[in-house]
Amino acid sequence: MNLATLLAATAEQIEAEWADSFFGLNQEQRFVVMIVAIACATGIVISAIAIVTGIVSSVHRRRLEADLKREMLDRGMSAGEVARIVESAPPQSWLDRWASSQKKD
Repeated sequence: MNLATLLAATAEQIEAEWADSFFGLNQEQRFVVMIVAIACATGIVISAIAIVTGIVSSVHRRRLEADLKREMLDRGMSAGEVARIVESAPPQSWLDRWASSQKKD
């Protein structure tokens, strides 16, 4: 038995073990499954990053708004003046801007 035959037999044995241990898929099918898995994982990671970024942005914006209200009250402004100023501020998110543009006065 020469080296090429031994290597071919070993490669076939490894391929057979892989096929048995990876749901019986051949090499081309495994490639497609791996591409789909990578695409799904990428989508999940991007979605998670977008959600976390949105939450952090919202928390930061609300904290700044609360600090502004507290500062205005400390300066002696009445609650009515603070409310009027805060309500007159333009909406921050695109959804709030869209909703305010849809209001009919």
